[in-house]
Amino acid sequence: MPAVGELRTLLVGPDAAPGQSATCSAAPCVDPDFAAVGGPTVASFYWSSSSAYLPDNDFAYGVDFAANPPYGAVYQLHKSESWYVRAVRNGSCD
Repeated sequence: MPAVGELRTLLVGPDAAPGQSATCSAAPCVDPDFAAVGGPTVASFYWSSSSAYLPDNDFAYGVDFAANPPYGAVYQLHKSESWYVRAVRNGSCD
């Protein structure tokens, strides 16, 4: 599962990583270059592996790829909720 910083590199919107567009006008709010190779992204919340409130482990950061205000943003989600997960891999593509 990706860390919140990794998900932000795919996000288009105000909480996107530096270099990404800060404006999303249509769902899903995902980088079009990633969408071309990374497969479909549902316009919804995706979990990250990053805890939101330490030492309280009941919350984690999630990224909303939906076009709801604020149109592509990072949120703190309670871990009892059911949302999507993006797979990541470590290592070379060689």
